[in-house]
Amino acid sequence: MNSNEKAERILASIVNIGKTLKMSVIIEGVETQDQLHVVQALGCNYIQGFLFSPGVNFEAATRLLKNKTINPGDMKG
Repeated sequence: MNSNEKAERILASIVNIGKTLKMSVIIEGVETQDQLHVVQALGCNYIQGFLFSPGVNFEAATRLLKNKTINPGDMKG
């Protein structure tokens, strides 16, 4: 997404539509710090992707959520 201005504009439009409709927006597929910075700049509510965790089964996901919730605002880089 970072190297594709058109993709970033499409993403920004989708986030803005969600905000206009007072909906929470989840961006999936965030894999790099650069992508995280772009998504944070758009003001996205929730972010998911391999940057935070690879896909896990139910038991591992439950353990992860019980032990720690990852807040994108806490990510530095």
